[in-house]
Amino acid sequence: MKKKVLAALVVVAMISSLALIGCGKKADPNVGVWKATEIEFLGIKLDVAELYEDDMTLELKDDGACLMSAEGEVETGTWSASGKTITIVFEDTTWEATVDGSVLTLTIEEEGFEMTIVFEKQ
Repeated sequence: MKKKVLAALVVVAMISSLALIGCGKKADPNVGVWKATEIEFLGIKLDVAELYEDDMTLELKDDGACLMSAEGEVETGTWSASGKTITIVFEDTTWEATVDGSVLTLTIEEEGFEMTIVFEKQ
């Protein structure tokens, strides 16, 4: 009798554990480090490695913070996602990017010029 009760308790504990795991928050696929691979400016596409000695990266953190690093300089900001659109805010500047699988495309418009930076998820 004791063995049946113990076995029943073990089964209930296992089912409860699985139910709790299933209720956990899904990881956001956008979170992580994105490495810039290409920059397009004035219709000219350039490999980022030709422009920067160090990598240019964008890190999206799960708490909504983000870091953009290039040439030893780091900017901190915030980010949010809605569907395939990522909104990035650095101080008083807001940028929008689109995500398609492991590729994030950031388009920056400043003073009548447009620059597109393509990042790949690391």
